[in-house]
Amino acid sequence: MTRRYSEKETAIFAGVMELMRRGEDLYAIKAADIAAAAGIGKGTLYNYFASKEEIILQTLIYNLHTELERVTAQVNEAGTFIEKCRIALAFVESGERNRNSIIRYIFLGNAGEDAQALVLEGMQAIRKEKERLTDCFSRAVACGAQEGLFAPCADLAYISQVFISALMGFAQCICQEAGHCSEDEVERYRQNACRIIIKALQ
Repeated sequence: MTRRYSEKETAIFAGVMELMRRGEDLYAIKAADIAAAAGIGKGTLYNYFASKEEIILQTLIYNLHTELERVTAQVNEAGTFIEKCRIALAFVESGERNRNSIIRYIFLGNAGEDAQALVLEGMQAIRKEKERLTDCFSRAVACGAQEGLFAPCADLAYISQVFISALMGFAQCICQEAGHCSEDEVERYRQNACRIIIKALQ
């Protein structure tokens, strides 16, 4: 994580996350909405953040870090290579279906011209998670090699590219079929992603 957050800041983040859970549009909410959801005064928000946009982006960065921390721990603890892949795919699927995910906020250009510095900060936060993800992918590959699915691979850049390509391809498939994709079709996409990863590592 880029820095440690105070108890009050995490309470503000929890307020934003509560608004997200209610299905609120992050681009339409007001600072007063965030303050009410966090159970604090509106003026208190600006003791910690310069703008509503900064509050939202810092919330998404914080959530990205905590979610990746949780998911990578689950992947590392999973017993088989396929189980590890499926946990990663489930994380991608949940993020793709969430219109308020950090990826959508940063890369769909909805932050506005005044938030470009915040956009860059968000991209830097994602890059800082690369080491965590690379380690997680490498552990998964070691597990797959032990299972005899493919030979051991020590090329971390290649491993990361294989996983990221497969995960992005999976996300693209379910994004294109948003609202029209049956569970059987999603399962087929999951299985295809696992096959793609295994094939690329053989």
